[in-house]
Amino acid sequence: MRLDTEQGQGYLHNGFITWLSNGESSAIDHFIYWSETQTLTVAYTNGGMYEYREVPFSLVNTLLFADSVGSFLAKNIKGSHDFRRVA
Repeated sequence: MRLDTEQGQGYLHNGFITWLSNGESSAIDHFIYWSETQTLTVAYTNGGMYEYREVPFSLVNTLLFADSVGSFLAKNIKGSHDFRRVA
C-alpha cells in the first residue's frame, strides 16, 4: 500500500514500512521499519545510518505523517530508544 505524505512517500508491505523523502526533509533521506523486530533504520542526509530498537508501530505510524519527520524523530525516538550506528 502506498502512503503519500507531505515530506515523502511511504510504502506498507507485509510486516515492514519504507519511506523515502521527496526532498522536503533536510535531515532524513529515508527509513525502513520492520514490525516483527520493532527496528527502525534511518538514513540521514549527512550520510549517517542508525538502527533504533524497540520502536512501536504506533510511533512509526505517527512519524510517517508528522509535519516534520526529522523533528519528530529527534523528539520522540532519538534518546528514547537503544540505537547503533550501522553506516
